Amino acid sequence: MNWTTDKVRQTWLDYFAKKDHLVLASKSLIPINDPSLLWINSGVATLKDYFSARKTPPSKRLVNAQICLRVNDIENVGFTSRHQTLFEMLGNFSIGDYFKTEAIDFAFDLLVNYYQLDPKRFYITVYEDDETTYKRWIKHKIDKNHIIKCDKSRNFWDLGLGPCGPCTEIYYDRGEKFDPKKIGEKLFFEDIENDRYVEIWNIVFSQFNNDGNGNYTELAQKNIDTGAGIERLVSVLQNSPTNFDTDIFLKLIKIIEAFCPFKYDPNSYFTFDPQKVKEQSYFRIIADHFKAITFTISEGVLPGPNERNYVVRRLLRRALIACKKLQLNLAFIEKIIDEIIASYENYYQHLKAKNETVKQVVLKEINAFNKTIDLGLVLFEKSVKNNTLTPQLTFQLNETYGFPVEIIRELVNQKGLTIDWTVFDQLMAKHRSISKQNNQTINFEKQNINLVNFKTKSTFFYHKNKINAKVIGLFDENYLPVKELNNQSGYVVFDQTVLYATSGGQRYDEGSCINHSNNNDQKISFQGVFKGPNKQHFHYFLVGSFKLNDQVTLSHDETWRKLAANNHSLEHLLHAALQKEIDPLIKQSGAFKSAQKATIDFNLNRHLTRNELEKVENKIRSLIKQKISSKEIFTDFEGSQKLNAIAYFEEEYSQHEILRVIRFGDYSVELCGGTHVANTASIEDCFITDFYSLGAGRWRIEIISSNETINNYLKAENQKLIQLKSELEKVLSLIDSSIFKVELKELQQRLDKFILPEKITQLRDASDTLLALKNDINQLKTKNYKVSQQALALSIKKQLLSLVDENKSYVIATFNDVEPKLLLQTLHDVFNQNQTKNFLIINQFNESNSFIVIGNKTTTIIEKLRNSFNLKGGGNDKLFRGSFQDNVTPQKLNELFQNK
Repeated sequence: MNWTTDKVRQTWLDYFAKKDHLVLASKSLIPINDPSLLWINSGVATLKDYFSARKTPPSKRLVNAQICLRVNDIENVGFTSRHQTLFEMLGNFSIGDYFKTEAIDFAFDLLVNYYQLDPKRFYITVYEDDETTYKRWIKHKIDKNHIIKCDKSRNFWDLGLGPCGPCTEIYYDRGEKFDPKKIGEKLFFEDIENDRYVEIWNIVFSQFNNDGNGNYTELAQKNIDTGAGIERLVSVLQNSPTNFDTDIFLKLIKIIEAFCPFKYDPNSYFTFDPQKVKEQSYFRIIADHFKAITFTISEGVLPGPNERNYVVRRLLRRALIACKKLQLNLAFIEKIIDEIIASYENYYQHLKAKNETVKQVVLKEINAFNKTIDLGLVLFEKSVKNNTLTPQLTFQLNETYGFPVEIIRELVNQKGLTIDWTVFDQLMAKHRSISKQNNQTINFEKQNINLVNFKTKSTFFYHKNKINAKVIGLFDENYLPVKELNNQSGYVVFDQTVLYATSGGQRYDEGSCINHSNNNDQKISFQGVFKGPNKQHFHYFLVGSFKLNDQVTLSHDETWRKLAANNHSLEHLLHAALQKEIDPLIKQSGAFKSAQKATIDFNLNRHLTRNELEKVENKIRSLIKQKISSKEIFTDFEGSQKLNAIAYFEEEYSQHEILRVIRFGDYSVELCGGTHVANTASIEDCFITDFYSLGAGRWRIEIISSNETINNYLKAENQKLIQLKSELEKVLSLIDSSIFKVELKELQQRLDKFILPEKITQLRDASDTLLALKNDINQLKTKNYKVSQQALALSIKKQLLSLVDENKSYVIATFNDVEPKLLLQTLHDVFNQNQTKNFLIINQFNESNSFIVIGNKTTTIIEKLRNSFNLKGGGNDKLFRGSFQDNVTPQKLNELFQNK
């Protein structure tokens, strides 16, 4: 059976739907109101509120296929068989319904009777004390010699506090060809990294509660959480050497092949040629990273310097380094993005509408990357000249200026320099707090017993900018309490702070401190501020020196705080306006606030029109002009309800004695712990920059505030309009004026009349005008192309007919950059008029030396060609299409076939 990725996914969903599971659509890659995760990194991550009983699930039985992203081991991607950044996780879940017996029965039934895998090749792990699971596998006639009982380190899911339990893993034996050293079952039983015994399904039985001290009690509601990576399952079903040799990846790799001089060979997996393995890895990196880039940008995460944006930038730049290694023509980018969207759009339907956006963002970032390379080279040469190239400066080149470490290493080697890369690697490892945060699976405050036990009080002051403080807590990278950190990274807690911690969708404050206890009053910047389990603010630093009881001066970036406060208050006004001006049932399902912008996610069963968005926007402008003062009200949950305050987390809020309500007149009243403006006038202005679907009836609005931010945005958008106008003028210049004189004149007049917007309120009309013009110009471009193709076909036909000689058996010719489809159609026409001749036509197209053979003895011709040249292709007795790997000319072919 031909198992495509789509078919594997649908079979999973259909199977569990028949078993009374509710099918859930894949959620956004961006976690909703969950600061513990940078990205959705597992199938269960979107269901945490159901398992914790904070929310009632729509059904006790659930199934999904969830898109996920993990970048904590990005360096391994491309060099191993199964590491990926973007992947799909198949899962079935039971929340207080079925348990071990049914979960194992479902797994066995689906794998054996639907996916048709051989149960004799199953290898199973079970927890050593879990006899129920062991006996159930035996009942399914799994060879007991294929079942291993493991201790807690391998088969017990426990995060130190909260629900936990044993698990059982299903491995599949792929055979000896994936075991080159013939190690055999030892690979499985000793848990040695290998490609023969592949884990295809993990079933977690959540049945205990850990009180944080290693004391376990039975849960009243037992749950099932399972996960099966679709790419692994597909690779097994397609018998592919690696995840990258499955159907979707191979489509992408084929596109990459067409634009570079190297070839991808799935069978190279078995050759163990180091150079070949390295070449193949670049194909995999590009395919994997462009998938991740397409999905993340389609959800509105653009390349940038911080957090999620940095991840996207890093993925793209790592892919571009791989492109450089393969000498890849970047014209492939549009093709590969098209193919990614085509491969996934049936299930992830939001992708199609974001096709052009993804392409534009990627191309813009490539231009920025090229400028980064130029700047980095200048700084590198300067440091070499001044003899200041240290590991620390090399790290700064990479992290501050974005200069790729791969290029740094190449330059260092070329110049014969010496760098202590160990120090550099240590700095890099510490800097990746993003990866560490992405690896979290529960809230920051619940993940470590040392943090739970740290109960020294700390106070946060909303309305102060600078404060003197004392160090009351220090933790290293692993959250272990320490008394001192010396030029190291870690977390510091002060007795009082003015830095806002990430919460409620608002990003932490930019800020720093001066440590007066150091001799040189060391300034230490913070790369993150997070709330601990007892509400203290944990300040993360990359490099710094602290001791307990050190005295510091602590401050946040006032400009950052002001802009973040603008955008947080703006998000409240936006939410209220959506409810009051559009639909009272609209409820925020996610939000993000920073100095740059605010976003709001909400559910609605239809698309908002431009008029509706502008109605909302204008209402907010009206509220800004009214100069409404904000009011802080401290009350209990019951009091907040009397004020009709909107609460996103009612279950959590109801447990607090004192709550903070932010009120803007009678228009907006919300429970909130974030920073806000004192008066709406501080927001100055607003503009909705984007509105798009997240899928499954969920939408996102992005909005900006402040005159300076909006003016900068207008300037940037005007540059895009200038560039588009220039591109359209170039298109018009290439259209045949002798045929389309009238149309060209009318379009050129419209283009000449186009005026750039001077105000932000004119931007949408200007953009619509130019986009409408672009559409009309593209239609004319298509007409012009058809006419030119017809003329080209006629020219080719005349040329071929002129080469027909009654004394020669072969017609041999060469063309440059002719569309293969056009050339084949024209060749058929000529052959139908000369069916006694054999046509051998070379076409230099897309840097490929392709050829077509049409005749009455094609098989004989190809056999002769194979004996003389290196070629590949396929066909039948009448037609063969292929490409020469050698430089083959018409002269060589005439000599070969004695066509004189």
